[in-house]
Amino acid sequence: MSLWFAFTVLWAILLIFLAYTPVKTGSIAVVFRFGKSRRILHPGFNLIIPFLDKVEHYSTQVHQHELPDEPENIDRLHDVADPGKRLPFRIVHKGKSDAIFYMEEFGGWREKRFQDLPKEIQDSMGEDSMHAPLTSEIAVVVEWHLEGTDRFSISNFISNISIEEGRDREAEVRKRIEDMVARALQEFLGPVTLGHASERILFFSAMLKERIEVLVGKKPNPITGLQERPWGIHIKDTYIKSVYPGRRVNEARADAAAAVSKKQEAIRLAESEAQTKRVKAEADAYAEQMKGEGEAKRISAMAEVMRDDNARFIAILDVAEQVLPKTQPIILQGVNDVISNILSLGQINRR
Repeated sequence: MSLWFAFTVLWAILLIFLAYTPVKTGSIAVVFRFGKSRRILHPGFNLIIPFLDKVEHYSTQVHQHELPDEPENIDRLHDVADPGKRLPFRIVHKGKSDAIFYMEEFGGWREKRFQDLPKEIQDSMGEDSMHAPLTSEIAVVVEWHLEGTDRFSISNFISNISIEEGRDREAEVRKRIEDMVARALQEFLGPVTLGHASERILFFSAMLKERIEVLVGKKPNPITGLQERPWGIHIKDTYIKSVYPGRRVNEARADAAAAVSKKQEAIRLAESEAQTKRVKAEADAYAEQMKGEGEAKRISAMAEVMRDDNARFIAILDVAEQVLPKTQPIILQGVNDVISNILSLGQINRR
């Protein structure tokens, strides 16, 4: 009897241990029995039937997802993501001549083409490389939470969000929203330029939020007027966090900057060489000018002196002194003596 009583007590303790289901603050739990939801468990002390009941826990707090993943998990360098990384949302934008531009008019937004824009806007876009055909990398933030913890809201959440491929219901919500975001970004941002997407980021964020609210059954489809079955969740906020120029854009800008730097360096070198040549030419011209002025003064002085007969005779003797020694005339010895005497006389007179 003592052994049987001890066994019964141990078995009861084990059943209570298995039946006890704690629910943390900020979450709820749903009890499933044979695949159907039976009741909702709130934070506090809760018991279930062991081996028959299955429990799923859902957070009642706000879920914030940065899509496609957190910044540290994004691979921006490759076309195929490294293991454990994900590629960003990449959008191929139109160039300004083919793009659509959303302009606010009469209290609403109107689609316009580049040729329909005011002249000053066309001129400013013509000088901005962000309106060329480029690829961008987009990050989006989506915040959502359960519509409520009542039976009706939870029933909608369970019936519309099925568990697939090993994901729980909350992970499934994230996956479906991410798929819709990827499609909507291509639809909204693909027809515009990268520069326009950056300028109208609040406008496109509002469009994206509306698209997700249609997905979760909070709003009817603006085109068909039909409304999906509600998921039992509320989209608190959706916004485009950032629009990055793609890797190729950054590489192109770096190459362009390097080319500009080389061009500027070549211009500076050419200007330096031209300045050096200009200074040298000016110096040579000044030297020639000074030389010419000195020569002119010398000729003027000589002309002034040559008005005197004795000066002209001395000049002739001077020329003879410089020229005759370089000649080799065949003359008599006596003539040489006479010439030597004349040259000596010329040197004495000049002194």
